[in-house]
Amino acid sequence: IEVTTDASVFEERFYYEQLSESEQLIYQELYEGIMTEQTEIYTHSTDPDEANEILLSVVYDFPEIFWTDGSATATTHGQAVARGTYTVVKPVYEYSGEKKEQMQREIDAAVEDIINSVPTEYDEYGKIKYIYEYLINTVEYVENAPDSQNLYSSLVNHGTVCAGYAKANQYLLNELGIECIYVLGTATEGERTDNHAWNIVKLEDSYYNVDATWDAGAKEYGYFLLSDANFKDHTRYDEYASETFYAAY
Repeated sequence: IEVTTDASVFEERFYYEQLSESEQLIYQELYEGIMTEQTEIYTHSTDPDEANEILLSVVYDFPEIFWTDGSATATTHGQAVARGTYTVVKPVYEYSGEKKEQMQREIDAAVEDIINSVPTEYDEYGKIKYIYEYLINTVEYVENAPDSQNLYSSLVNHGTVCAGYAKANQYLLNELGIECIYVLGTATEGERTDNHAWNIVKLEDSYYNVDATWDAGAKEYGYFLLSDANFKDHTRYDEYASETFYAAY
C-alpha cells in the first residue's frame, strides 16, 4: 500500500515510537488502510501475528479511530525468505457509510464543545484536571453499554466502560496538546481481578497514572495523577511495562 499520510502525523505517538523502522512502515501502511476503510490492507509484514500486533498499536495511538477496535485477520503470502513476501490484513469494521459519518459528526461536535469550554488561562495541570472532572461527572459506568470500546460511548452516549473512558481522556488531552497514553492491564478490587484500561499522562517532565473509570461519580479523586507506587491495585501487562511509563510522583 502506498503511504500518503504526512510523517508528522506519527511523531510522538507512543506505540509508534516503540517500533523498529521496518515495523513503523507496516504501522503506516495499516494506518493508511484503516483511515481509507480498505477491506484488504497489503503490508510489508512477513508475519501475521506481527501485523495484528502493530494494528493494535495504531488503534491505541489513535483513539479517534472508533470504527474498528483492532480486530482483524491477517494472512501472509509467499515464503518468509523470498523477495516480495507480504501480509494482507482484513480489519473488522464495526461502522461504515452514513452510520460512521453520523457518528463522526456527533463526536466532532461533542469534542468541540468540550475543548471550547476549557478556560484558556488553564495550565497543563488545570487542563488535565478539567477533562478528568468532565469525564467522571458526565459519563456513567455502564457494564453493557453500546459502543463501549470506543470514545463515542463516552462523549456522545455518556455511558461506557473503561475503554471508553480511557480513549476519550486520551483524545481530549491530545487535542489540548498534552501527551496521554492508553494503557492495558488488570485491576483488582477485593478478590476480583479484571482486564482494565486506563491512561498515563505527561505533566511537565513526569508521567502519572489516571483512571477515570474508578473515579467515575466520585467527589474525591483516588486515581488521579498517581505514581506507580501509589497505583498498587493496577498492574500493566508486561508489554506495557516500559521504563518510559515510569511515574515519578
